[in-house]
Amino acid sequence: MATKMATKIATFEASHVYEIKHLVEKEKINCEFTLTRVVDVCLDQAHANKSKAEFDTLLAAGEPSTRDVHYAGGKAAEMLSGVKGAKAAFSFTVGSIW
Repeated sequence: MATKMATKIATFEASHVYEIKHLVEKEKINCEFTLTRVVDVCLDQAHANKSKAEFDTLLAAGEPSTRDVHYAGGKAAEMLSGVKGAKAAFSFTVGSIW
């Protein structure tokens, strides 16, 4: 149940990034909207392992919330995030608006 709700929320949030971008452009809203990427980092190996296993489960289930998520582990996580000691990193698209 918790996984289903988390996936529903993640899909809802991800879809709104592009909807807000389109709304700003269509309505010519005077604001600073930036489409970019963010990186979430796991610094603890046990947490990294659990996060990766849960991510793999979602991927295998074809969950739409995973389509834009990039996973990197080990040294690749450090390179992607710029955080020394990162055990895992997940990158995905986000928007910033002011």
